[in-house]
Amino acid sequence: MSPRLTSTNNLNKTSTIEIDGSQGEGGGQIIRLSCALATLLRQPIKVTRVRAGRANPGLQAQHTCGVKLVGEICSAEMDGVAKGLSEFEFKPGAIELGKEYVSDLRSAGGLAGAVTLLVQIALPTLLFSDNSLSESRSTTLKLLGGTCTTSSPQIGYTAAVLLPFLGKHFGLAGIDIHLHQRGYYPLGGGEVELSINSRSTPLPAINCTDRGRLLSIRGVAHAGGTGCEAIAQSIKDAALSLFMANKSFADTKIEISTEICTTTQSRGCGLVLWAATENSFIGGSALGTLRKRNSTADPDAVALEAVTELSSTLDNEKIVVDEYMQDQLVVFMALAAGVSEVVIGTPSLHTTTAIAVVEQMTEARFQLISRGDGTTLMKCHGIGYTFVGG
Repeated sequence: MSPRLTSTNNLNKTSTIEIDGSQGEGGGQIIRLSCALATLLRQPIKVTRVRAGRANPGLQAQHTCGVKLVGEICSAEMDGVAKGLSEFEFKPGAIELGKEYVSDLRSAGGLAGAVTLLVQIALPTLLFSDNSLSESRSTTLKLLGGTCTTSSPQIGYTAAVLLPFLGKHFGLAGIDIHLHQRGYYPLGGGEVELSINSRSTPLPAINCTDRGRLLSIRGVAHAGGTGCEAIAQSIKDAALSLFMANKSFADTKIEISTEICTTTQSRGCGLVLWAATENSFIGGSALGTLRKRNSTADPDAVALEAVTELSSTLDNEKIVVDEYMQDQLVVFMALAAGVSEVVIGTPSLHTTTAIAVVEQMTEARFQLISRGDGTTLMKCHGIGYTFVGG
């Protein structure tokens, strides 16, 4: 059995933990989570069978960029971090805060690779600082690539759902995010900047078992590229019509804005929606295709997909977070001090995979308790992580 880390003062730095990169979901999530935890814990790892079950197995540009980004943050020794390779080693050094780190998916051949996935791997590593410091340290991430891509959260979801939730419940309010340019498939060209203030104390445990009353629904219908000026407005109008037709939202404040950028490198469009409740934030989103110069997306289809995704979570009033928040919360619950609880829907494969990786690398322990009403209580005994220096 691989060694497990019980606390930040009991690190097995000389023994490398081997992570099976084909387990569970078998994709990039395993790479991101294992490298983030390795960086925080100063724990050498070896990831084998990387994406072994995928049509294009091995590391891709998206993954190498992420690993190299956290490798730079902690001055890691790395071997095998190259496109197409099926295993790599990552030996972290000391985390260096207070700098600007730049990751450019375009120069790595990733073009429209998702910058939000770079956020997932890097953000946890920059949250903690030495308690001997008199003030927090601010670190900047400048991320270049795709902001609105398939198979990953849109940047609007990260900004309006994930980060507000982390701020409200984990006390991570010192994270600012700025979208300077959208980037659509296939050329990307988007630019996002994050400013992250560190903390010297552990994350608090959270209790999110009641999402509370629905307060509002907001959203952004966006389109990029020449000749797409009317598409964002059409998506907005279609979404508002769908909400108006649903009596469940008759008394809900709904606001959707439009955003048009004619200077994007590729044409594209989409819709990001988020619902604010008394205790949570829930999202829904969709993308449209505008790859050819004269092609036109179906605004009704984009609106329907995003509204349906949001509504499907809101329909069950006992679900506190949406499907895409589930797995992203696992690392923060594991690092927190004490017992955290959050009510989710059916656990996704991404969620169970994240739990497996966390439990292999730390002494955090999760329980997934079915409640018989379409919901699951996700419970975690966290490790109370504090900064590892030296």
